[in-house]
Amino acid sequence: MMMWIISLLILCSLVAGCSESVVEPQSDIEKLREMTAEERFSESVRGDEIEKYLYDIENDDNEVEPNDLNRLRLSNGRAEAITKEEMILDSHLLNQLWSHSYALYEVYGGQDSFSQAHEQLIATIEDEYAEGEEIEYDDFIALISDHYAFIADQQLLIDGSPFYDRDHQFFITEELAFVKDDNNTYWLYKDGHKQDKVVSINGNDPDPYLLPSLNFEGELVYFPGMYTDYLPQQLWDIDLENQETLEVAVRQSGLDRLRDTSFDVYEDEEVPIVQMRNMLVYKEDSYNYEDMLGSADQVAEAPAFILDLRNNNHGHIKFAQEWYKRLTSHEPSIKSYSAQLITPTTLTFLEDKVERNREAGVEWKGLLDTEDPFNLNEFQNETQLQWRIEEMATDDLTELDSTVYILIDEATSASAEILVAYLRQHPNVYIVGTPSKGAMSSGNSQLVELPHSGAKVSIPSMLRFHPQFLEKEAIGIEPDLWVYPRFARERVVKWIENNQDDL
Repeated sequence: MMMWIISLLILCSLVAGCSESVVEPQSDIEKLREMTAEERFSESVRGDEIEKYLYDIENDDNEVEPNDLNRLRLSNGRAEAITKEEMILDSHLLNQLWSHSYALYEVYGGQDSFSQAHEQLIATIEDEYAEGEEIEYDDFIALISDHYAFIADQQLLIDGSPFYDRDHQFFITEELAFVKDDNNTYWLYKDGHKQDKVVSINGNDPDPYLLPSLNFEGELVYFPGMYTDYLPQQLWDIDLENQETLEVAVRQSGLDRLRDTSFDVYEDEEVPIVQMRNMLVYKEDSYNYEDMLGSADQVAEAPAFILDLRNNNHGHIKFAQEWYKRLTSHEPSIKSYSAQLITPTTLTFLEDKVERNREAGVEWKGLLDTEDPFNLNEFQNETQLQWRIEEMATDDLTELDSTVYILIDEATSASAEILVAYLRQHPNVYIVGTPSKGAMSSGNSQLVELPHSGAKVSIPSMLRFHPQFLEKEAIGIEPDLWVYPRFARERVVKWIENNQDDL
């Protein structure tokens, strides 16, 4: 009897000890916080680091002649066909432009790379076409793009398209969903229940093949997918512990063209949403910059809000800085620099751009203290070729009172991407959607027209310098939750409803 009592006491003590060590399973929001705990875009940068990316303009006397500058101004003409001789003339003019108009000239190899590309372009034209032979306009554009495709800059455009097609593509399927337990084991997930344990995908560890996402119920799930510059196979084999191997096909996610291009602040299921499809105001708009900047004040005290930057590809970096300051009461924490190339060429075409903006009704009042967004007035009497380098104002990183969900897609670019980079320094800021465009390293584009073909080339005259801006060029900022952009807002609203007690 005594032995039985002792055994019972030992068993009870063991049970009590075990109960004290039981760990509560992680909630979905805790799992998301853990996934995004590392600092992002935090690399330090010194002012002298920018020097190696700047072309030595003072020792280059290959300036474009004033007559040629006039010929390169927009006429809105376009040739249906172009002769061999005209192709060569336009190619020579484009080659003259690079060193005195393109701020990232040295970034992409400088004189060696650009001269080689030009020589090869001319050799191709000479070899492929007979004297007086005409080719279609689109074929000439393709020739230029092919020879300068080493330039990854997504704001360097010919006829509205980058010279370089981004290699990275986003592949995904929602045919099957998975969840991950606290032991980092993946399970097939269906009808709200774990079905079977994942052993491998394509014979390998499943981690690289499963992307964190949200389903229609706003639950944290993992879908088969990958963001890659090389996809070896589109049919994937998923080995489960107790079932036969499942096969799924991942497909490339396309860009959703959103019809609503305006600014708005509204609520969906009591979740505040700031929608900004661009960061410019036009004279005919029903809102002004103060309305847009004031949206940060409207959501600053909300427990959670959504910042919708899908398809946001127009704006001024000053807006990104000011919106961030309105939300946080501080300057951004990312230390970066801008280097504006100042030559007769850049001044000529930026002046033309200011005039076109004025004709299009772009409004600067309320954002800038001047109608001169490129500060051209400072250089009216300047004859020296130079770089104007500016250090962006910074503060220490502060805490946000809100949890922020930022919606992005492949068309989120330039100033909108920089705003994302500023905000994602903070804990409890989550990026949802697909990778952004990757167009953060340049700005202040000039538009020129090659006189014989009518081809329009947009050439950035400013380098925006931070090592990770350059690294992300043509790759973009990757989301924390990978969701088809057209579903992103609805799924995040559901997610917030599901997790509002933990926010």
